[in-house]
Amino acid sequence: MGRIMDTVEQYLRDDDWHYEQIEGQDILKFGIKADNSTYNIYCDIRDDTDQLMLYVVMGQEIPEEKRLAAAEYITRANYGLKIGNFEMDMSDGQIRYKVSLDVEDGTLSHKMIANMIGAGVGTMDRYFPGFMSISFAGKSPEDTINEIEGQ
Repeated sequence: MGRIMDTVEQYLRDDDWHYEQIEGQDILKFGIKADNSTYNIYCDIRDDTDQLMLYVVMGQEIPEEKRLAAAEYITRANYGLKIGNFEMDMSDGQIRYKVSLDVEDGTLSHKMIANMIGAGVGTMDRYFPGFMSISFAGKSPEDTINEIEGQ
């Protein structure tokens, strides 16, 4: 194990998260229930490059006919975000929010991990209703983002 993996696992144990390691990979997976939905979280640990990527993955996939509208919504949302960004797999409609960190020459702390989780889950949960409105209620990306962001 590397120093990032050790730190992330210790944080998860200390904070009583139930997690599993993806077989054969340096990825830890756990779930969380937030206000608007339940999400899977993946910590992709790259000790060889001193990087940690945290992905909060939405359980619902965007229907094929709504992916272009969702892509516009993502672009509008990403423009103002300070930490992290949304991504969508155009082939299957999976939505995830990524928060990443390069810790080269630094020390990864439990607070940094907690902040990554908080930023990822908080942002995904804030924008989740918009993804549902675009996918299933036929709302426009522009109207939806204005509603979510209070403009």
